[in-house]
Amino acid sequence: MTLLLSFGLCGVLFLLYRKDSLFKSRKRYPRFVEKVKNRGWLQSTWICGLLHFLINAILFTITGVVLFFVTVYLTVPYLHIIIMVIAVLASFYIWGIIRDLGPRIRTGRLLSGLIGSSFYCLVTLYFLYRYLTLEPMFPGDDMFMAAVGLFFGMSVTVTAFFCSFIVTSWVPKK
Repeated sequence: MTLLLSFGLCGVLFLLYRKDSLFKSRKRYPRFVEKVKNRGWLQSTWICGLLHFLINAILFTITGVVLFFVTVYLTVPYLHIIIMVIAVLASFYIWGIIRDLGPRIRTGRLLSGLIGSSFYCLVTLYFLYRYLTLEPMFPGDDMFMAAVGLFFGMSVTVTAFFCSFIVTSWVPKK
């Protein structure tokens, strides 16, 4: 598990390091994005941040539901890892679109990215609460695996917070 977590962290760091070249290669946006791109309401810091928050919530929920159904109904080994890699790549792609559509002012970008990425802070706080109040369901129940799962959940959401914030907020100087 530690090796898998280390590979995942290295992959995310590589994506963060190469994010500018990955997003420059996108020549054309989807049709919906082209229509919304020139709208003034998306340049508002709060509206863009709330849209980012909503998109993060939808991405997290879809990934969680798909992982739940894959682990419950399918017994294909390592399929959950492929699903998580696809979810990370899709998140980076969508965050790049949000970065290009969001506010142009630096402080507006930072605030918008903080608002949108705060979804992952709330999920981390929920996992931390569950971790701190973890109790056995019956006498003699071993809570080690539940604690490990909550710890991994916290590490994933903290990483997602920083990645989302960095990708949507920090624009390189031209």
